Amino acid sequence: VPICSEWLQQRRLVPASCGKTLLLVKQKIGEALAQEKPPVAKLAEILPAEPTAEDLTYFDCVRVLEALREAGLAEKNFLGKYSNAYTAKWADVIRRYESGTVYLADTASFIIQQCTYELPALKSEMKRAEKELAELQRRQGEYTRLAHGASERFLEQCAKRFIEPCEGHEIEDRLRA
Repeated sequence: VPICSEWLQQRRLVPASCGKTLLLVKQKIGEALAQEKPPVAKLAEILPAEPTAEDLTYFDCVRVLEALREAGLAEKNFLGKYSNAYTAKWADVIRRYESGTVYLADTASFIIQQCTYELPALKSEMKRAEKELAELQRRQGEYTRLAHGASERFLEQCAKRFIEPCEGHEIEDRLRA
């Protein structure tokens, strides 16, 4: 976050206090996660099973608020505040993210995290999977070749003994007859 925040601060895209504000926002996210969730199906898709404030980004928070709005939990009172406490918490989180464009710093740090750690990890996992796939394809070819050889040997043995070739389940019946 520091390198990204410096860069954004030098260009005056985020305030110098964005680090403190971001910590406050993450604290508010933690408080919102601690509340009991309303029974909204989309929330289960957006929020992981055991979410932490560090796991969620600005865009996840926006999706949560949208899911709450779609579920009909976005009623406002005469002061313009959300009447549902859970929706009010998430709206407060979004408002704090958007004050001072703190979401830019959070999003930039998320992108840097993904590019620095997650992409290389996925690449190595993909290489490992490709090697495993090549090994499995090689073994499949070997087993296919062995099965074909066994089938040919079976037909040779049948011809040698003057037995008409048959399927595997018929062999026992023919031997008993």
